[in-house]
Amino acid sequence: MSTALNQVGRQHRYVLDTLAHIYVVDDMAKNMTGLAGFSDHYLKHVLTPHQQRLWQAFVDRIPEIRKDMLRLLEEERDGAGD
Repeated sequence: MSTALNQVGRQHRYVLDTLAHIYVVDDMAKNMTGLAGFSDHYLKHVLTPHQQRLWQAFVDRIPEIRKDMLRLLEEERDGAGD
């Protein structure tokens, strides 16, 4: 485990670990032959209900995060990031 993760609490590590596992499963399902549908199976049948809620809360934040990133990129492009 990284030094940075050693400094966060157990609950934070749990959330980060859950999100990291889902990210890796999704990446593997997209990039490895024979794993089509594995990501959906993992999300629906492997995760606990609590982990599913964490993932959904993360997914629900994505539009807002994309909007914020677009704003930052526009500011950088317009020279406001100097």
